[in-house]
Amino acid sequence: MSDRKLRLNQIRRQGSPEEVVTVTEWDVTPGLHEWITEQIQGREQAARNHQQTCGSWEYDDCAHEVRDQVNSGTVATVYRNGTGDFLALNDPDDVLRRCAADQKILAAHPYTTQVINPSYGKHTAGFGCETCHDWDGIPEGRGNCPTVLALAEAYGLDDADEADVEVIAMPKKKRTPAQKLARDIRATTGKPYTECLAEAQQQLAGQQEDR
Repeated sequence: MSDRKLRLNQIRRQGSPEEVVTVTEWDVTPGLHEWITEQIQGREQAARNHQQTCGSWEYDDCAHEVRDQVNSGTVATVYRNGTGDFLALNDPDDVLRRCAADQKILAAHPYTTQVINPSYGKHTAGFGCETCHDWDGIPEGRGNCPTVLALAEAYGLDDADEADVEVIAMPKKKRTPAQKLARDIRATTGKPYTECLAEAQQQLAGQQEDR
């Protein structure tokens, strides 16, 4: 994958209040989870490869030296206070903490290809985020989520080109009778939503046959 920065999903509303249409850009750039993981691992390795006793550094503006905080071993000699402060604020321990936090964020936004079309329309990105794109227990295929896109931007991916963005116009999302009944069944039984939806569809189909 090329090093390209992404823009976040942009959503705008247009049309009258009676007929609201959502125009949304789905970013469908593949492999972002893997790419971000590689970037995190590379930074972790660089942080662990430092040769100082301590991974926490401080800047001595009198000696113009960045030193580790355990034995004051010199890490670097710098001649600009701003540079020294910057290095001290981005020492190996800081980098490792940020990498660990980013890994937790990434893990909290798993992707899946087991998705439904957004709003049950004709279009889908083919994958979606189980956290951000959840629709009554089933992820919608809206592509890369804003959180993962923000992480990718932080690690230096370039702006998405036209091949990585799909612009889709969709009607306002409404629940079907089966979805409404499935929610009631789930509230009563606590069963997984997919089972409740199948049961609701069977009940509604039986009602149609009885007429």
